[in-house]
Amino acid sequence: MNINNGSMMEVALRALEERGGAMSFTELWSIVKETLEITPEEEKDRIGYFYTDLSLSGDVVVSDNNTWDLSKRHVYKPNVDTNVIYDEIEQEKDSEDADEKKESEEYDAATEGTLSTERDDNPSEDEEDELFSE
Repeated sequence: MNINNGSMMEVALRALEERGGAMSFTELWSIVKETLEITPEEEKDRIGYFYTDLSLSGDVVVSDNNTWDLSKRHVYKPNVDTNVIYDEIEQEKDSEDADEKKESEEYDAATEGTLSTERDDNPSEDEEDELFSE
């Protein structure tokens, strides 16, 4: 094998640059094999490493039809409407504010004695025994 020609990734990046467009994995692998003079015995061990290197590299992207290209030729456009996210956050905040306001009003009413309760504030002796026996 002739290692003076660079690493598998360097060869692939150079090939993509020279081509000026996307290539299939098979095309890239053929160029890498030929350039680096990878033998059939070595190919079995190295093809997996090459695919992994391509997949993990930030220098290349894969498209839906399994073609690889330089990432600098592609622009990432997120398909997220941030207005929807901000609306959801505002709705949650408004809901929390309403809950806090209700709790505050209930507290104020309880401290002012205007909160109505269903049971008498002075429990009978039997009710006290039940409360403290548990």
